Amino acid sequence: MKKLLLAIGLFCSLTPAARAQQQDIVTKTTTVIEDKNQPALAVSFHASDDDVEDVLKEEIKRNDGKVRSSKGFIIGRGMVIKQIAGQDRDIYWKLQSKGRKKKEVVTVVMAVQNADGSFLSNADNAGYTNAYAWLSALPRKVELYRKDQELAALRKQLKKVTEDLKNLQGSSSDQRKSFSRKTKELKDLEGKIDNLQKQDR
Repeated sequence: MKKLLLAIGLFCSLTPAARAQQQDIVTKTTTVIEDKNQPALAVSFHASDDDVEDVLKEEIKRNDGKVRSSKGFIIGRGMVIKQIAGQDRDIYWKLQSKGRKKKEVVTVVMAVQNADGSFLSNADNAGYTNAYAWLSALPRKVELYRKDQELAALRKQLKKVTEDLKNLQGSSSDQRKSFSRKTKELKDLEGKIDNLQKQDR
């Protein structure tokens, strides 16, 4: 009990930045599936529900699964994630979010159903360790996905501004002002794209 209170005290004394780093830690939990409590893992991190859902659905398709939804779960039916197991598995994810927009924190709960219908628990050391590692990597995958989406939007905007510039190469005063404004917009966009690409991948 003293150790638990000490751990809680240490967590509460952490700075906001240090607490944010703690959010990426995977923890043991349970979740209700078909009216039964099943062993699961959970991780919390800064992201939007939409981005996490997109990444999970891509993962399901990439690993030969079928996307299903039921009672608040995103389910990957018949997935073969070699990192977790070499055989088909049904994987359940539930997203719970709080906060707003950029400060939104999402908690992803994951339960892995074995071929015999039971759920992966820490009794299966190898499988559990692999599932833990897979979920630990999820925040990074979502971060890269968000950056890729942002880059795609910026490139689309850049293409439009470039086309606008081509159309403004006349000599009238209004066109020169528009050309100057668009040129500045173009440089700003190129700067944003450059900064995003330089960030740690």
